[in-house]
Amino acid sequence: MTPGELREAFWEFEAYVVAREAGRWQAELDRRLAQLGGQLADVAAQAAVGLPEADRVWFLRRVREATGEAQAGG
Repeated sequence: MTPGELREAFWEFEAYVVAREAGRWQAELDRRLAQLGGQLADVAAQAAVGLPEADRVWFLRRVREATGEAQAGG
């Protein structure tokens, strides 16, 4: 194997490892984000108890939208 071929093989291997690790970390971040979204929804529901009906509906809708966007990665 020539030095150029060796470098190219190393770069391909490095790209593979980086992509694999990025995928692993993305999965972990997605899992944690889903957990946090669930916790936020629970806390928001508790906080909304004292709000007037129209405000409570609006607030909880926004929380669902925000947690859904977060879970979807947006």
